[in-house]
Amino acid sequence: MKQQIVNFCLYLLSFILLWEWLRPLEYSTDSIYTVIFVIFIGISLFFTFMQLKWYISYPVKLCYIFFFIHQLFYNGSVFEIGWILEFIHDLRYNLNLITERYFGGMTPPFRTFLFFVLLWLLVYLLNYWIIQRKRILLFLILTITYVAVLDTFSPYDATYAIIRLAVVGFFLLGLLYFERMIFSEKIPFRSILYWKWIVPLLAMIVVSAAIGWLAPKAAPQWPDPLPYFSKYKQDGEGEHLSNSVVKKIGYGTNDEQLGGPFIPNDAPAFRAYVERQHYWRVETKDVYTGKGWVTSDRQFSIANGFIGPYLNLTSSQVQTEQLVSTVEIEREYPYQHIIYPLGLQEISSDADQYRIDHVTENIFPMFNESGERLSSYSLKYSYPLFEIEKLQAIHSNEGAPKELVERYTQLPASLPERVKNLAVEITKDKNNFYDKAKAVEQYFLKEPFVYETNDVAVPELDEDYVDQFLFETKKGYCDNFSTSMVVLLRSVGIPARWVKGYTPGQFVETTSEGLEVYEVTSNNAHSWVEVYFSGIGWVPFEPTIGFSNPQEFAHQSNENQQDSSAAEQEQSQPLEEESQEQIDTDDAKQPKKFPFSLSPAVIVSIGFILFIAACVLILFKTRNKWMTSWMTSFYKWNHDEKDFLKAYRLLLKSLERCGYKRENGQTLREYAKQIDQMFGTNSMSQLTYIYERVLYRGDDPSKEWEQSKELWEDLIKKTTS
Repeated sequence: MKQQIVNFCLYLLSFILLWEWLRPLEYSTDSIYTVIFVIFIGISLFFTFMQLKWYISYPVKLCYIFFFIHQLFYNGSVFEIGWILEFIHDLRYNLNLITERYFGGMTPPFRTFLFFVLLWLLVYLLNYWIIQRKRILLFLILTITYVAVLDTFSPYDATYAIIRLAVVGFFLLGLLYFERMIFSEKIPFRSILYWKWIVPLLAMIVVSAAIGWLAPKAAPQWPDPLPYFSKYKQDGEGEHLSNSVVKKIGYGTNDEQLGGPFIPNDAPAFRAYVERQHYWRVETKDVYTGKGWVTSDRQFSIANGFIGPYLNLTSSQVQTEQLVSTVEIEREYPYQHIIYPLGLQEISSDADQYRIDHVTENIFPMFNESGERLSSYSLKYSYPLFEIEKLQAIHSNEGAPKELVERYTQLPASLPERVKNLAVEITKDKNNFYDKAKAVEQYFLKEPFVYETNDVAVPELDEDYVDQFLFETKKGYCDNFSTSMVVLLRSVGIPARWVKGYTPGQFVETTSEGLEVYEVTSNNAHSWVEVYFSGIGWVPFEPTIGFSNPQEFAHQSNENQQDSSAAEQEQSQPLEEESQEQIDTDDAKQPKKFPFSLSPAVIVSIGFILFIAACVLILFKTRNKWMTSWMTSFYKWNHDEKDFLKAYRLLLKSLERCGYKRENGQTLREYAKQIDQMFGTNSMSQLTYIYERVLYRGDDPSKEWEQSKELWEDLIKKTTS
């Protein structure tokens, strides 16, 4: 028991060292959910410490891995078969990339899976180094080097990490050295020896670390190497980027934390063959949290190629134009969702079916059998032409579904009152939804708002993202403008939602069939606004400065006349195509310490996983009692002499688990006499005598079975008491 306490301390210190490897991921990668990986290594080390059998620990860890891969990258229930097939297809795709040595194209789910596997192996190696070899110096050196390099070449501040590593690392080195010394000298385990070693060691380390922290330090003797290895984009006046984390841009799946600067990324996404220019939709978000966007619910349907009935984007009363487009996905594009225009009706591709999320309107291809990743697909869609007079006739949400209105007028309770007051002020002279939406859309043109990609603020913990943009900074990119417009419209009771996708892209050529070819890159990732008009449907608006809405608006008197207000948004000098930051987490937040900001769904999921793990652990640790109770009831009412043999062997195992192990070379009779001496009975010797007669002489124990069962039950109860 005392040695187990020492081993537990060793595992705990090892966990802290591993934690230091994961802390910088928040600042140097696209991962916000590092707490998920921290919990995983904690569970893995705990299982190793408890010496759980592989058939218990492996399933729990695998369930943990796949549960959170589903939570992070897939929609729907974790028990649905659709996402599993999608992951298997994704696995095959990435394995092909590995065989082709194209590591840059690996998808995020696969990279996350590999990272979990790496942590699993790392825990195994730590167990070997610490428990078997009693050495940790090499791993400690690697950890300190890793943290120091990140402190130099990334925004991560390792000041406190170095102190933690010094204290924990040297304490672990001293403890392991003492363990090796005890083992080599064969010194009996005595608690007082450990205390005499640990207390002075810990005191010396803490005092040394404190002196090192408080003592005056010389200025850096070498120039900062970072400028020689990294280049920062500067504006026309030579101002450097802010101290926020800078990441590549592109489409991202996580929008819980918005804000922060980004740098261009012209990696190709797809090539489009279209009859007319338009925005490309991917998904929508409905819940604004004050920091970013999340999805409130998941509602899925499986469809063949006919998608139109599942989306219901516009009413049948809206005039439309039937168009066809073809999308060719670039090999480097990491996602498998369908990219489509407003009014989508039908998809033609190699996929067998499509999974549609009714809330986010995300569409994913599904394969019944193994198939290649979708490289191209054709789209048929009814592109709408909205009549301004019909839009202006909508003054309220009368006739709109109540659930829809509640969902898309949601606002957080923490939203500052001045945001709502501003929305009322902007729309006070307008009497219909369309004019109010246009007033908010054009508000960003009238006020001194600036389109900015570098010096973009990140809200503090007590700040609201929209409030900060509207009243403090007034500069940002599409996320700032689109999110602010949605919040302002919702503040006056108008249903609105946040839409993500791509702008039309860069024109390349016109084909012989008359189709226009556009090259769409990560720089074209974009967000905009859709407003719901009862009886008409969802209508797109574009509030971002420098972007014009490609959607057509016409007056009833002249269907060819474009809406003049939309034309006002066009700028005389074109701005380069903006893109939405991968907004996967840290790209949109400044470096901060724990705790992490997690959505309620993830917190509940972690709690559920921990509850299941705790139940499994409790059942395993109490197996002597409940298994023995069950076996006692089973054998008590059984009269088969074969069961007596099994019961006797069960008794031997139960005694062994309780610490009464039979020594090598010890006969059963000697062992039985030893057990009787411990318990002060003669029951074990009698049972052993009957067991040997049945086993070696073939005697029938049925006559003595009742007495045997009583003796056996008495001993079983003693082992579990």
